Amino acid sequence: MAIEKPKLVKATVQVVHPPRPDAPPPPPDDPPAPKLITSWKMTEHLYRQSPCPFPTLARGMFTTWTSESGNPEPLVNGGKRNWGVRVHEEKGGQWRIVARGYDKFFNVGEVGWTEWSSLAKNTKGPYELTLKSNGCLILVSALTPSRLLVTSKHSLGTRTQAGAPTTTAAPATDRANGAIGAETLDEDDDVETLPDAPLQISHAERGEEWLFLHLKHAGKTEAELAKVLWERNITAVAELCDDTFEEHVLPIPKNLTGLVLHGLVPNSPVFDSLPAKEVAAFAKEWGFKPTEIVTLDSVTEVIDFCREGAEKGEWDGVGVEGWVVRCHVQDPNESKAKAEEATASEPVDELTQEIANLVVADPGDMPLQNDRRGKVTKLPPYPPGAPFFFKVKFQEPYLMYREWRELTKTLLPVLEGIEVGGNPETKGRPRPKNKPKNQKVVKVGDRFKKRPETRIYRNWVINEMIKNPDMFSQYRYNRGIIEVRDKFLKWASTPGEGKEIWDKEVGKTATATVGEVEGQEVGQGAKEVKEWKKTILVPIAIPGCGKTSVGVALKALYSIRHTQSDDIQASKTAPLFIKAVTGLLGTKDVVFADRNNHLKQHRTQLREIASAYTDGPVRLVALNWNQSSIPSSTIHRLMSARLLARGENHQSLRAKEDNVKFHEEVLWKFITSADPLNEDEVDEVIDMDPRDGFEDNIRRAVKELAPLMGWELPSEEKLNEAIEVARNYKADKRTKEDPQPPKRLQKKEKMRYYAILAEADLPTLLGELLAEEKGADPALVESWSSLVSKERVNKRPHVTLAHTLDPTSEEKEAFWAECDKISKSPNPPLYEFTISHVLADSKVMSLVVNPDSVRVRPQEGEPLEKPTGPGWSPDRMKRLHITVGRIASDITNVEGGILVAKWREGKTKNVHELKLEPEPKIVGTLKGFEY
Repeated sequence: MAIEKPKLVKATVQVVHPPRPDAPPPPPDDPPAPKLITSWKMTEHLYRQSPCPFPTLARGMFTTWTSESGNPEPLVNGGKRNWGVRVHEEKGGQWRIVARGYDKFFNVGEVGWTEWSSLAKNTKGPYELTLKSNGCLILVSALTPSRLLVTSKHSLGTRTQAGAPTTTAAPATDRANGAIGAETLDEDDDVETLPDAPLQISHAERGEEWLFLHLKHAGKTEAELAKVLWERNITAVAELCDDTFEEHVLPIPKNLTGLVLHGLVPNSPVFDSLPAKEVAAFAKEWGFKPTEIVTLDSVTEVIDFCREGAEKGEWDGVGVEGWVVRCHVQDPNESKAKAEEATASEPVDELTQEIANLVVADPGDMPLQNDRRGKVTKLPPYPPGAPFFFKVKFQEPYLMYREWRELTKTLLPVLEGIEVGGNPETKGRPRPKNKPKNQKVVKVGDRFKKRPETRIYRNWVINEMIKNPDMFSQYRYNRGIIEVRDKFLKWASTPGEGKEIWDKEVGKTATATVGEVEGQEVGQGAKEVKEWKKTILVPIAIPGCGKTSVGVALKALYSIRHTQSDDIQASKTAPLFIKAVTGLLGTKDVVFADRNNHLKQHRTQLREIASAYTDGPVRLVALNWNQSSIPSSTIHRLMSARLLARGENHQSLRAKEDNVKFHEEVLWKFITSADPLNEDEVDEVIDMDPRDGFEDNIRRAVKELAPLMGWELPSEEKLNEAIEVARNYKADKRTKEDPQPPKRLQKKEKMRYYAILAEADLPTLLGELLAEEKGADPALVESWSSLVSKERVNKRPHVTLAHTLDPTSEEKEAFWAECDKISKSPNPPLYEFTISHVLADSKVMSLVVNPDSVRVRPQEGEPLEKPTGPGWSPDRMKRLHITVGRIASDITNVEGGILVAKWREGKTKNVHELKLEPEPKIVGTLKGFEY
């Protein structure tokens, strides 16, 4: 499936790290430890489907290929987007599951089969409730009968030979990994402790540190635990709870810090789990932290217990986010009688209503009441008697705490002097000299504007970032979260300014609506709540994003009005388009104003319509296909491919395979001229993603708009019908004749050079690598800062392949012709390479392309291959580079290549370099660049 449907299943081959330095030699009869482990990751949302398309519902699955006859593994890595190719038949060996986690399980109400009424009908006790641990998943299994394997959900983590943690996150395949540091014991209270985790240490590595500390404390060895796990063929499933490593929502008591064992799972494709009491005994024997267990007999008892826990917010003196409930699937022949008995004696529906406001799915999960996919989803995806898990998560205050955490991460750019829209105190502050001056304003999403508590927190935390930046220095690593929150709560509860603001805002009976408090300063009251009568949906996009498809689907689902600028047959479409939108507002409450609206003046025109409307307030809701976080070359490639795919199916911009240059030029014009959306231009913003495909675009728009607009989420059947309507949409009435290319494009093109247009955001990439606090070479930092301050960073980074100034030869002519052919192809290949070094001298800064990393994917879905033929000789490959920028305008671009050539020859005097580990990967397409 990973080969045939790579979008559904992703596999990553990872290198197994060496044994610990102090580990004894393995017994002579031990089988050799595998050198490679494959981690399997499935597309998350498809677990919801019934039946599920995956061969297993496991989340966290690690396998290895074993062969007594030495037959090689039948799969090998094939690179990004096509992880592997079959190179051998699966003969003479077999796949072995080395470690596996639980099957995916859901919150109450998240899917049909976890509705309370479904649980009462289709499950049976005993119901074992274990505390929902506040940490991250760790799997412990046997690599051999004497060696352990410790992983996170999808990774083996990273190690260094010397035992120190790695300082840069890297794929496991990039390092051969050594051992962890020594464990320590707290002699005063006999509570196990470890030194605070270094930044960016992997989850697996920290989990391994705790595991060996627990074993030492229990008087056990690695080999003893490995022997038990190997012989029983099980994985120990634990939660890493360690605030010094990574904080979550609730603080972890010192005596509960470490690995909390909550499951023992057989290494089988079919899910099974040992009883909770057996897990508790195993934890005690091997030194893990045990999890608390409560055993109940019925679903109604579970509801009653959870209701009481949600009201208290704690259990046995410990703060609780919720519970994981373990039970078994009920036999259908028994479930009918059971359901009738339960209905008569224990009214589940009434209890459900009592607990409804106390239980919530994870943020972003679709609640059950909006799921209309039919009765098939009410049945668990397991046979009778199979183990079945579900979880009950309490809503408050934990949902609010998560919201504050995510808002704080959104606002972290304030620490670098970047402005936040609606907070004037963040304007005009100095920025670090190595950061771009014209950084885009931070936009705070509408989801952070619903609660008055969060609106108060936003203003407070921005002021704290300005006054006390050190408090947030490790927030991006999930450290300091609890300290910041506690300080805010103390400020809000202590008599004075904070308490006055809190009482004034939170005490209001009418809470401000989404999107209306933008620009509100500390101490201001919430604005008057508006009852919107009309809505203009404002797509903000460039050609190819899929805005019209979204409009067509929304019209099919909700009977809104949909008007297209492209339908207007006039040389100047704006006045007629504005007239059409205005007229439609009188006939429907919602109008989809379908044009690109990528310019501020377009949005201003729509705001004027809303302001002038006299029959009740009109709001603007933007569907914003934001380009800011995606390299412009990536946007261009994706949109260009979509324009070619739609071909003639457009009123005016019709891409032609025999002249790709024209529509590509039009796209560049849209990309470079687009005005970023400011929050005060509209009332609400729905964030869309230009990288989303046709169907995902529509699903995202429906999911985000429905609760905002008060629409009922459609059933899966209705949604699919609307998607098909959009897919079959035909723009058969042409409003304009095919536009003629500009005169400069009608002339025979004279190319100056051909290059791979790199899909890379240099300010983001190098801004991180060359930050002063990272300890980079000061000369490199200075060079980068100079390029940034002078705005001399290359806006379209590229790797030159052939240039008119190259010496004339038969090889050059052949390569030039091949490049010309590829650049004009409607389906160009995708190139991939990594960057090994950053170089700088007094003239330029360059990125060195690793010549051994260059690969090409001829067509999507095909395996990567090494480019061959004219132009790809080893000598030419060593010259490949990206010129980041020139220190001055009188320095020619050729200096970037001269710098790389000089460095490769060992002439490194006055050359400053930085070796990149891991090497960042970049993709791009081949383009021709004119004079």
